[in-house]
Amino acid sequence: MIVGTVNARSEAIVRLRLRGPAGVEANIDAMIDTGFTAILTLPLNVVTSLGLVRQSGGNATLADGS
Repeated sequence: MIVGTVNARSEAIVRLRLRGPAGVEANIDAMIDTGFTAILTLPLNVVTSLGLVRQSGGNATLADGS
């Protein structure tokens, strides 16, 4: 069972533990996107700290305009 919270902005948040290929771990709070379209993203600092290989990059505009 996945347990999470709903924040003040009505976003569903779950805590995930990620592990890189060398065994380095990081806990992140992930927002559940109910409009999921098969692409997951991580901040560059998390990718770097876990020793992951960056697959692509770019800019995006979120639904709130940010």
